[in-house]
Amino acid sequence: MNWEKYGLRIGVQEGSLLSSETVEVAVVALVGGQFEFPPNTVLVSAVYAVSLSKPLLKRLKLEIQHCVDLTGQPALSHHLKFAIAPVSTPSLPYQFAIVEGGEFSSNSGYGSIERKEFCLLCILARILGDDGGGGGGGQQQPQGQRAGIGYTDVKKNMKYAGLIYYEEEQVEDLVTFTAAKELEVLIQFVKRKCSQAKIGPDISFSFECPYNCIELKFNAHQDKPTTGWTVTPQTKPSRLYQEDIDKFGDKQHSRPSCCLISVYGSPDAVPFLNYSVPLVGVVKPVTLIIHRARRNPPPPSTTFRIPEQSDQSTQKADKGGLHHPATSTGKEETDSDYRETLGSTGAGPDSSKSDDEKPPDVSEFFPKLEDFESEEKITKKYSTHLTKEEQEFIEKVNVILVTATTIEYRAVMGATEPTGGDKKYIKVITKDRSTNFILAKYGLCNVAVIMTEQGPDNTQRVLTSVLDDVKAEFVIAIGICYGVKEDKTEELGDKTKLANIIVAKSIVNTEHQRSEEKRNVLPDTYHCGEKLLNLFKHDKVFNFKDKSVKVHVGVLASEFTLHRNEEEKQKILKQVPQALGGEMEANGINRVAVAKKDKFQWIVIKSIVDWGNEDKDKTWQPFGAVSCARFVLKCLKDQPDEGDPLKKQ
Repeated sequence: MNWEKYGLRIGVQEGSLLSSETVEVAVVALVGGQFEFPPNTVLVSAVYAVSLSKPLLKRLKLEIQHCVDLTGQPALSHHLKFAIAPVSTPSLPYQFAIVEGGEFSSNSGYGSIERKEFCLLCILARILGDDGGGGGGGQQQPQGQRAGIGYTDVKKNMKYAGLIYYEEEQVEDLVTFTAAKELEVLIQFVKRKCSQAKIGPDISFSFECPYNCIELKFNAHQDKPTTGWTVTPQTKPSRLYQEDIDKFGDKQHSRPSCCLISVYGSPDAVPFLNYSVPLVGVVKPVTLIIHRARRNPPPPSTTFRIPEQSDQSTQKADKGGLHHPATSTGKEETDSDYRETLGSTGAGPDSSKSDDEKPPDVSEFFPKLEDFESEEKITKKYSTHLTKEEQEFIEKVNVILVTATTIEYRAVMGATEPTGGDKKYIKVITKDRSTNFILAKYGLCNVAVIMTEQGPDNTQRVLTSVLDDVKAEFVIAIGICYGVKEDKTEELGDKTKLANIIVAKSIVNTEHQRSEEKRNVLPDTYHCGEKLLNLFKHDKVFNFKDKSVKVHVGVLASEFTLHRNEEEKQKILKQVPQALGGEMEANGINRVAVAKKDKFQWIVIKSIVDWGNEDKDKTWQPFGAVSCARFVLKCLKDQPDEGDPLKKQ
């Protein structure tokens, strides 16, 4: 059984079963999860779970792909070990232990082992200091370990894959270069996550020691003309570190490392761009070629100009194709502890079937990213380099506003004011440098605004990092969601309509319904913070832009994936009939609250912009996000006491 597409081969020995028997083999390939490995080791394969419908008479031979290049260095194979963990465990993370046995060929890129009892299985590489004192941090070698090959040799012989893909972002293109260990299952995973984008060829590389990072150089000589084109990296220097790439798949690193590049071609640019970007820090020279074609200029009646107000019909809902790791099931599919965004309120196709009524224009409340993210509008600082006044402001911040998509982020930022005396926002890079937050005034409240990207894992990761810097007592998730019960009438009944706002009094976690749909499993329910609920539950109607928006107080379902069709939605929600809508971030917020021992209260407030079915579109997203952000702001301003209603006591 050859599943090299997912880095696995299975050999069945003759005489393993009777001629009249049939045995089913189930395989799950995990690109990440809550795993804990022995000290001084690094994961160099995917994690596989292989199970049989009934035992065989002989052992199975499992061959697993790894990313250590053993060519010409067979002695390196002594540092590769198989490791196992039980599938059933009373608590996470899964604890892996090294097992003896197994063979590693120097020319195949696979390791093989025979197994009869099945569990989680992977390949680890020992990373130890050599006897010459180089590269191992002074770690002692255990007795019996072969000397002379250590940390540096294993790391410098690990192979990596780089992929480049393209997405259209309004008038410019967003180019992403991402890297991961060179494993087929990871490459397939990344390609599936950016399946809506145009994917370029992938490259193979190894890090050149002792640098252990690669850098994209944008000042190289260009062989082809570039007149009229602008290529701008979004981070300087544009570097990817080996340590960060290796962490992809950890419970705190649910997306691969990447560099983002903006590419713009003016109407009079040369028709095609072939822009060379050499990689520095690799063993063998590699050059990326960014290939773009000039977009056809618009017709004279709509000639492009920089508008005073944004055109809602052309706004890109979410940049995040890559960032939500995927799942699939079946005998020849990969799986992950992280779930894929199958469809979402942030990125649905524009079919415009959901309602005859058109939403009011909210351009004046819905700034473009460049309206507040440019150097003229924002100052970027590391949390360790803040002024005394900035540190004092952070100490006063008691509210974190959570957004997931660009639509939500723009809507919330449009309701805020900058904090600095120079009328500029302050973007703070967190202590661990994994994310950032914006310091702002939201009415009378001092707030930190974050954009997590969709899904509970991303929300958990970003919020955990920010809470290490901001000791807030309240977390409010603001944005858009899908609705469950559509009301086609004009009456304000129990059912919902597009743009209705849901104030969640509780969240139902539907994960178990998806993973154990054949069993009757009661869903987990989390209650939102009482003080926050008391602030937002009293308004039944919110009037905004000459539209009366009904406000519901009720239950929201929190998913790992959103839905493409009505049948799929109802299949999950049939055990949660009280739910008014569904979203993807609340589970992540609750995980952080549990980990922090409920040191903060939280609530989710979102606006319905589609029905999570075949008719979903983008029409109501800007109005829904903006009206939701303005509703929360109004409730905070309406409190009878003067000053910040959520200030620290």
